[in-house]
Amino acid sequence: EQNMQAKLVTGFRINGDKLVRHRWVSVKQGNTWIQVDPTFGEATLQPGQHLALAIHGDSTAEIALVDEAVFTGLVNANATWIRSSLATR
Repeated sequence: EQNMQAKLVTGFRINGDKLVRHRWVSVKQGNTWIQVDPTFGEATLQPGQHLALAIHGDSTAEIALVDEAVFTGLVNANATWIRSSLATR
């Protein structure tokens, strides 16, 4: 039996030009934390698709607090992908 540490991540996933509320998981493997999105079957997150706003536990109270703190005022948020000039060098 292997014991793994995991934390819930709350933020947004980019869907076209919209930011969609989303949660995924950060799992500790050795000394490294790996971001995993089981909803979309991603063993490691696709680059540029997620925006983490909070890392927390999975209790109902923590989730409710994070939702209130993170998403208030962001109902109509939009995203624009800007390719970094550094990435093309």
